[in-house]
Amino acid sequence: MRRGEPGVFTTLTLHETDPDPSTFKGWQESFWKRVRREYEGEHVSNLSCVWVLEPHTEGENRGKPHVHMIVWGVPYMDAQKLSRLWHEVTDETSDEHRKAGVDVESAVNQDGKLQSYLAKYMSKTFDGWPDVEPGDPWATPGRFWGFMGRDHLPVAEWEDTVVQLNQKQAMHLIDWLLDDWEVDIPAGVVPPTLIINCRGDPGERLLGLIDQIPER
Repeated sequence: MRRGEPGVFTTLTLHETDPDPSTFKGWQESFWKRVRREYEGEHVSNLSCVWVLEPHTEGENRGKPHVHMIVWGVPYMDAQKLSRLWHEVTDETSDEHRKAGVDVESAVNQDGKLQSYLAKYMSKTFDGWPDVEPGDPWATPGRFWGFMGRDHLPVAEWEDTVVQLNQKQAMHLIDWLLDDWEVDIPAGVVPPTLIINCRGDPGERLLGLIDQIPER
């Protein structure tokens, strides 16, 4: 995604209900349709989002699903309005959920901050959904992340850069990164090439990494 694209970070929560995965994702799709009807108009016509599903792992909400989303195409979204829209498509009945079922955080997307923030959630892995037995619908909840309004996502163009390194620097850098990332490869084997995705100026970042390589 384009690093400077502003967005809104939202979280959809449940308070009392405990739906199966299909029902929950149906609520999520209905919510997104209502958000589009509410916000798209003369000045907003290209809403898009990336979402990730995860379980609460602690406390009284342990096992309940919630969704994190980055919404692009609108600079501001009202938390109480979104909570009302989310409440209307769920089976929740409490006033608490109607007023505060959605958390909203507008974020300045400086140098990919917003993408990195959501990537933290997307990179989480779970041994399984908490407290479910084989055969429970949440034992196989399906996709944990996806897109909505995919055609309008602020996709950035990839840029290749060439960094001139001598053989020793290149081997040290590849070996050091694979070790730092805990990549399991046979001892003494160093791949001849390595593709690295990074934020900011790639050349500057790689040269900075080289300066950090310990002497050995």
